[in-house]
Amino acid sequence: MSTGEGEDDQSWMISAKNKYDSLTAEQTHTGLPTIVKVPHIIRRTNEDAYEPEILSIGPYHRENMRLQQMEKKKWKYLRDFCSRNEGLTLDDILDKVQELKKSARDCYSEEIPVREDEFGEMLMLDACFVLELFLKSEQRKSEPGEEKKELFEGDLIFASTSEWILRCVARDLLLAENQIPFFVLVHLFNSFAKQASPVSLISLTVNFFKTPYYILSKAESSIQGKKSFHPEESSLLHLLHLLHSHFMATSDHSPTHDPLPNFDSPRGSSLLPVSDRKKPTSSSDDDNNRRNLNNKLKYGNIGLGLHEACRAPLMTNSRVERTESLPRFLAG
Repeated sequence: MSTGEGEDDQSWMISAKNKYDSLTAEQTHTGLPTIVKVPHIIRRTNEDAYEPEILSIGPYHRENMRLQQMEKKKWKYLRDFCSRNEGLTLDDILDKVQELKKSARDCYSEEIPVREDEFGEMLMLDACFVLELFLKSEQRKSEPGEEKKELFEGDLIFASTSEWILRCVARDLLLAENQIPFFVLVHLFNSFAKQASPVSLISLTVNFFKTPYYILSKAESSIQGKKSFHPEESSLLHLLHLLHSHFMATSDHSPTHDPLPNFDSPRGSSLLPVSDRKKPTSSSDDDNNRRNLNNKLKYGNIGLGLHEACRAPLMTNSRVERTESLPRFLAG
């Protein structure tokens, strides 16, 4: 055997060693990720149920060109968020995000192909957008008619003629792949918005999704408010986890810790499209509502998405709204 052949025979060993040694501490961190990609075996049953319609939050759908228009809105919401706190500067927010960036990146199950500076900018924009969205929603409920009109003038997300946009935003905020860590929201809220908010961050969030034409409506609303919901902020992983925890705490349904879903069972079949599900066995309407909503909110211990429950409100009384307001929204 020639010397050249011996070197070639060992080249794979050198390559493997280089790849092993190149693993960074970030790639080998031992903490379990809390924001995961939906497994293909589940996604394939209904691809659209896991894709954002108008808004990207976090890195997984960030490069989707169809969602880029909302990125411009995020900068406007960042400016509005800064203006709530006299003396608050962008540098203050940047410094806080810099402290959180490494821990936030570790929360994602997939390798994120973006530079550190891009990830930090995304985290700042997305977190401030979500916080400002919730704060505006709370103001919208409390402000008198004329003052409300002036406050939201030019804001197509909250315009009365384009409520379908807000429904889309609410739905997209609860997709499993469209999340940022909740602790990022907590730190920014406590540092820069707590004094200006009439309620806590958890209450802001729940109030936003309890608005009738967003998520917790009709059948779902009938099972709310039976018990109180006072979780530790540090126990919440992201917005979807918060809403699932709220549902579990305020209903009579006790949480379970199931393995991967069995698609032949009523619980597992709720992850499938409606047309593929088996008919439920005899049960009261309230039990069915509670069970179905819980199944739509959870996958193991972490929810994956609201599927048809989130999509249904988007299909009602919205064609005229979309036709009238979409050109203004895209231009703004």
